[in-house]
Parts: sequence; structure tokens; C-alpha cells
Amino acid sequence: MIGRALGAICLSLALLSPGGAAADVAPPGPSPRTTVVVFVVADDLPGPSRATTQLAVERALERNPRLVVEDKDIRLAQRSGAYDADAAQEARGLLATGEALLAKGRAADALVRLDAAAHGLEAALPFVPKRELARAQYLVGAAHAALGHADEARRTFVRLLTWRPRFALDPRVAPGHTVVLFDAARRAVASLPRGRVRVRANIAYAQAYVDGVFVGFTPTSKAGLPAGDHYVTVRAEGYVRQVAKVTVRPDRSAFARVELTRSPGRDAVDRAVAAIAPRLGAAALAEPLARLRERLDVDHAVFVAVDGASYTAFVYDLASGSRLARAEARIGDDEDPQRAFLALADALYTEAFRVAAAPAAVPAAPAAGRRRPFYRRWWFWTGVGVAAAVAAAPFLLPERRAAPSCPRDHVCGEVVFRVGF
Repeated sequence: MIGRALGAICLSLALLSPGGAAADVAPPGPSPRTTVVVFVVADDLPGPSRATTQLAVERALERNPRLVVEDKDIRLAQRSGAYDADAAQEARGLLATGEALLAKGRAADALVRLDAAAHGLEAALPFVPKRELARAQYLVGAAHAALGHADEARRTFVRLLTWRPRFALDPRVAPGHTVVLFDAARRAVASLPRGRVRVRANIAYAQAYVDGVFVGFTPTSKAGLPAGDHYVTVRAEGYVRQVAKVTVRPDRSAFARVELTRSPGRDAVDRAVAAIAPRLGAAALAEPLARLRERLDVDHAVFVAVDGASYTAFVYDLASGSRLARAEARIGDDEDPQRAFLALADALYTEAFRVAAAPAAVPAAPAAGRRRPFYRRWWFWTGVGVAAAVAAAPFLLPERRAAPSCPRDHVCGEVVFRVGF
């Protein structure tokens, strides 16, 4: 049963992988507010099952427009400096500027910036969405078309459609003969000979993607690829993801051999999760969750406990250390795994957002109990004593006018009582 469920989940992941089922479209408007990371807590779960479960939960949560599902190892790379976020942001800025110049008819100026943006985004591919690189390459081709460079525009579009066959032309940015040249490139790619890429990694059961589409766990391969350049992404829990650019030829297999390195700071994250696991489901886990927040800097952590075909998920708020929600799912032989995980994610965050939005409870005033009489209170008798001392002060502290003489061979002295406030 577990094998069949795993196979069904893998199929769902292939359909849900970026670029696997839908054409490239502009991302939705404003970014969602809540950042989330996912952990699968199950010591005896095999590597492929663990990875598949995590990916399935992440994909289901990504359907919620109020969430940003973060890759833990990318977060660690960003915070450690292993990922040059400034360089990626610079490439994005060049892309935006180039597109604006192209829209104004300044194709020559736009081409310089768009070409630089495409190279910068390709260098940052392990950490940026491939749709951004695809758009940059498309705009480079459109700029060539606007300048009358028909052959270069067509070659650029062929390179793009070789690895991103479902890319949709943007009619808003199609100067000159862009539409004609783009359609010609699509026909050319359809007639290209096919080849295969084989993917190997130094980590067993790492997740492999070809051109953004999940193809299996290493070692694996993908056939039927158009001859030309393709991007192979390899990722594994606890390691920095890598992207290899490979050239597919019809006469022999292309090989992508990827070396993954341990994510900086991941050991500290794993220790925090190990401290959480035996207490998972508790109402509060402030100390280990604070450690996770320090390392990952996200809002929520989702923990998924697996027991056979049963999946129990918990949402914890890392700032407060409190549990926000709990939900369960069971995937049987006749159930659709994708639908089950979508229902799990929906139930989980319907409750989590409801709890997070609820006003904090105001502590009730203590109930009025029977009070002791005032004459039995300590402060009453203390006050009485002080008042008595003050009343006696004139008698205890007589005014001293002159010191009396002391007879010879006697020892004389005086006793003075003082009351001070």
C-alpha cells in the first residue's frame, strides 16, 4: 500500500513541479505575508518517502496565497552568505530596467541590460526561480527582433524553448517581428532530435529536476529531451542545492554529476528539531522554536509526523513558541494523495489563521473573597505603635539646656531615646 501511495505522490509532484504543468505566467500580485518551513518527523521513514512527503506538503501549502513556503537550505545559504543575494537582486533590477526601456522603444539600450540580466540570473539559478531566467531570455530575443536581428532573435527563442517548451509569448512585449520569429522557433524545437540526460549525485536519493520538472531520485535519468542546453537541479534535505547546465545530444546520453555540500548551520537546525520531536503536539515549545527562528528567520514551522498511512501536521508560531493548529490525513489505496494533502494543508491553515487572528485573552480580575477585619492587619498595629512612640516623644526627649556637672570619682552618662521618621 505504501509503495502505491508513494508512486501516486511522485506522479502528483511531477504534475505540480514548476514548469511541469503550466505555462510561465507572471507571479501573483503582492507577496504573501507568512513565511513557512516544513519538517517531516519520522525516524524510520525511508529517504525517498521522507522527501516525497515533504515535497507533497510544501506543494499543497504553496496553493495558499497567504503563504510563502521557504526552502530551509536556501534560507541557511542566504543567511550565511553562501548565496549572493545582492548579485541576484542586481540582475532582477537590470531585467526590470531593460524591459521598461524595451517598452519605450529603446531596444539597443534595453538589449545591453537584458543580456546582463540573463547571465546574472543563470549564475544564480540554484536560488532564483527559473521563470525569471526564462523571461530574461525571452526579452533578449524580443530586443533582437526589435533591432531587426532576425537570426539572432530566432536562435535566442530556440534556446529558450528547448528547455522551457511551455513558455508563452507575452503579447504586451512583442516588438517588431517577435511573434513571427517566436512561432518559427517553436516549430524548429518541435522538429529537433531527442536525447537523454543521466543524473548522478554524491547523495543517495537526492531529488532531481530537469528544466524545473521533478524526474525522480538520484541516480535517475530523463529521456525525450530536445537536443540543446538544459538545466539539471539536484537538491537534498540538509544540503545546498546545485544546478548543472548540460548539453543533450541525440547520439549519446548527457551526464550531470552533481556534488552537494552540507548547508551551513544545518546541524544546529537538526538539533533543534530533535529536541522538538519527542514533544511534538505540545501547546508550547518556546526554547527549541526560538533556536529555529534564529537560524531560519521565518514565521511558522509545519511539522508532519508520519505513522504508516496516517499523517498528522502541526503549525507552530516561532515568535511565540505556541502551537496554532493540528490536522490529520490518511491516504488509503483508493485515495488521491494530491487531494488528501491539499485538504490537510487547507484544514491546517484555516485553523492556524483563525487562532492567530483571535484577540489575546484578558486575565480575569481575582474574585472578591472574605477579607480580614482591618484591626487584624499588620499595618494597623504597626501604625498604632508608631503613633504611640510619637506621642511619648516629648517625655522621652526633654530639651537639654546645659550638661550637669559630674561629681569627682564618679562616672556620669545619659540615656537618649530617639524616634526618627
